[in-house]
Order: sequence, then C-alpha cells, then structure tokens
Amino acid sequence: MSPPHNRSVVESLKPFFHPRSVAIVGVSRQEGGIGRRVLESLQGGGFTGPIIPVNPHATEIAGLPTFPSLTAILTPVDLAVIAVPSECVLSVIDDCAAKHVPAVILITAGFAETDGAGVSLEQHLREKIRQQGLRLIGPNCFGLMNLDSSARLNATYTPIIPPVGRVALASESGGLGLAVVTAAQRLNLGVSSFVSIGTPTSR
Repeated sequence: MSPPHNRSVVESLKPFFHPRSVAIVGVSRQEGGIGRRVLESLQGGGFTGPIIPVNPHATEIAGLPTFPSLTAILTPVDLAVIAVPSECVLSVIDDCAAKHVPAVILITAGFAETDGAGVSLEQHLREKIRQQGLRLIGPNCFGLMNLDSSARLNATYTPIIPPVGRVALASESGGLGLAVVTAAQRLNLGVSSFVSIGTPTSR
C-alpha cells in the first residue's frame, strides 16, 4: 500500500491528466495564436469534456461559448491553460484561485528565462501559487498530452499526436518537447503521455 503522502500527490496530479473540463485563458478570435492553437489541439485530439475559451472581447470562438474571465464560468474547471501576456498572468492566477481551479498549465514565457524583471515576476508567481495552493506546470512550457483513450487530452499548441504506446516523456524545454512529439509521430513510436515542465531557469 502506498504511503498517504504519495497517494495525495498522485491525487493532486489527476486534474492535469484526467480533467473533466479545460479552460483556455487567452484564446484569440484569429487563428495562429498560442491559445487558439491549444483550443484546436484539444478539439482535434478528441477531448470529450467541456472546452471553455476565455476572452474578454468575445462571446463565441471556434463554435464554443466564450467567457470574459475564469470567474465568469458557471461550471467547475479542472484544468486551466494560460496563454496571456506575462504582465497579465498574476491576475489570471488570482482568478484560478477564486474559481478553485486545482491544476494550471502556464504556457506564457517572459519570466526567469529573460531578465531581472522576469525573475521578479516569477518570484511573485511562485509566492501566489504556494499561498493559494495551486498545482502549476510552467511557465514557458509546451503543455501536456495524455493519450489514454479515457482522456484523449492534447493540451499543447501542436496538433501532432504520436501513436499511443507505453512510454511517458517529460521535457524542460518547450522547443525540445515539440521536436520529440514530432519525431515520435514520424517514427511511429508509441507514447502514453508527455509533459513539458518549463525551461530550467523557471523551475
């Protein structure tokens, strides 16, 4: 039997790999932006739960009802994917806490991997995460995939999905993560899940 601490850690990771609903904060009405690409990856990957775009200037994106903020969403959110400019991230994290979102993927760059201002911003981010009890992957990451048939989750900004297999992968670099996923698909290598945790400077 696993120790209670180990079981609690595993339980806290479930919203990342088996979310019942996913909100994407920072989805543009125009194609090509990171948030829009994450939304399209979720749709293309066959995620069966609610996909909820968040954009304060739209009421519908890609055929989906769109909300001005996380706190305006009427239903629970298990996983939030954030792709807003770095200066907006802290207020979105506050919204995640107010909405009781247990898991957050922060794709946004512009933190400790950049300059002194980015280092300071990341320190404030880490403080908020600890104070509010959120689980965070990122910042400056590529996202997460869980190819299990019960999840069908592609919360990354690429539509490329490798074959389903038994190998789980993790990468610090978003660019490397994209290259690995692309190579796995090209070489027909089976993957069970993939996580991009952010650059070394943002850990």
